[in-house]
Amino acid sequence: MKQLSWDLVHSGGLPNFVAAPPSALLNAPIRVLQFGTGRFLRAFTDWMLQRASAEGVYHGRAALVQSTRSGTVPQLRRQDNLFTVAIAGPASEEHPYTFEVVGSVGGAFEAESQWDEILKLAELPDVDVVVSNTTEVGIALSPNDVLESSPPPSFPGKLTAWLWHRFRALGNADESRVLVLPCELTDNNGDVLQACVEELAHRWQLPLGFVQWLRGRVTFCNTLVDRIVTGFPADDELVVIETMLGYKDELLNVCEPYHLWAVQAGPDAAEQFPLHRAGLNVIYTSDITPYRDKKVRLLNGTHSLTAPVAALAGCVFVRDAMKHPLVSAWMRKMLMSELAVSLAYPKDEVEQYAESVLERFGNPNLRHRYEHILTNTLVKLRIRVVPSVISYAAKNGRSPDMVAFGFASLIAAVSSGERREDAVVFQTPSGPVSMRDLEAAHLREALRPEVRTEDAHGLAGRLLSDRQLWGADLSAVPGFARAVGDALADILALGVEGALEKLLRRFPAA
Repeated sequence: MKQLSWDLVHSGGLPNFVAAPPSALLNAPIRVLQFGTGRFLRAFTDWMLQRASAEGVYHGRAALVQSTRSGTVPQLRRQDNLFTVAIAGPASEEHPYTFEVVGSVGGAFEAESQWDEILKLAELPDVDVVVSNTTEVGIALSPNDVLESSPPPSFPGKLTAWLWHRFRALGNADESRVLVLPCELTDNNGDVLQACVEELAHRWQLPLGFVQWLRGRVTFCNTLVDRIVTGFPADDELVVIETMLGYKDELLNVCEPYHLWAVQAGPDAAEQFPLHRAGLNVIYTSDITPYRDKKVRLLNGTHSLTAPVAALAGCVFVRDAMKHPLVSAWMRKMLMSELAVSLAYPKDEVEQYAESVLERFGNPNLRHRYEHILTNTLVKLRIRVVPSVISYAAKNGRSPDMVAFGFASLIAAVSSGERREDAVVFQTPSGPVSMRDLEAAHLREALRPEVRTEDAHGLAGRLLSDRQLWGADLSAVPGFARAVGDALADILALGVEGALEKLLRRFPAA
């Protein structure tokens, strides 16, 4: 079987149901510097760049920067920087995918070995958009950030060095402007990133003129991104897709149809990067807070709370949980009656979004693995769920008991598991599941070897009072420690399904 390449595309080797890149993209200039080569940005930003080119509203490709040792850059080079996006639609199980070969990547660089080449891109006026996705913990400085490093270790360090090189090359001319769009799921991600860059400018004793240029020519935008991207398929799914395609693609990327990019910026930014004109769900707005709150606290929050519950119940994929009578009933009640209620937006608007979340979760053609969702669970709960716990209790004067069950399931999974390096591996009816989370691994070490039913309430109260774990004292939320303790005791005594059944009998559907 041939491998994906431009030769394959030009020779007519793609099936007629696979959309090829617009021919104009092959010679399009690099206009976007993208920190991150992972599955999300490739199925999001890079896919959008191609759509915008096809619609004639934006003519440019991206240069991708890999800061980890993921191996994506060599894979891209072997495929002439091409990859296939398979959009798994919910409409038909007979025709589950829409395929598109994406050709919007103009180059791929490894930061460790090609930093000088990456800096040279700063000298090009055309490269005036920077996009990043370095996970929730990526927008943070390193004590080892030094301007002369090749490169500085942190993402803000790399960006500051790149911007400093651009300022030295282009000065304060109009052509030196840069639009920075961080995609990390961090509150006020643009503001946080700007603060990091200015902190490094001060630490590195860069001239005042550079700081003034940062504030005058560089626009750091708060953004919110939303698309479920499951990435490279599992072996059985891969065989099906490769048989359909007739070629191999090392970077085959599966995602859902839905996409949203909300950018807090004015008309100048929209003019500079006009993806919204391509019929894409890209929104430039004066305030992304409503978009962020709904996405992070309803979609992401539900994912993070459900992952340990569903895994302990034997669900491998999100779609499995939607078919499980107990897990799906609990998930709906938690989302609609607690997480949605905790938001201070019009009821109809929030409920409509919540229903769309459940519809997306039920996509039968999308294999979103809970083992992946469990990665870095504790930091995700701090960001995505703790604010909902506090606001729900403040508004209603009682504990969100469905949410409490999610916390109890997490404690049960961690306490029953075995630490393996930076992960906790716990047993489920579908086999062992690895929770890749250094904080969870440390927590497992701190717990006694075996948590007994009679320990449940004391353990729940002790863990929930840990501000370092949650960013707040959750034991101070009225009734929450009791609800988590009750649920944990039931899970230990009855198993997660028996505990769910008992919980749902206490709180029947309205």
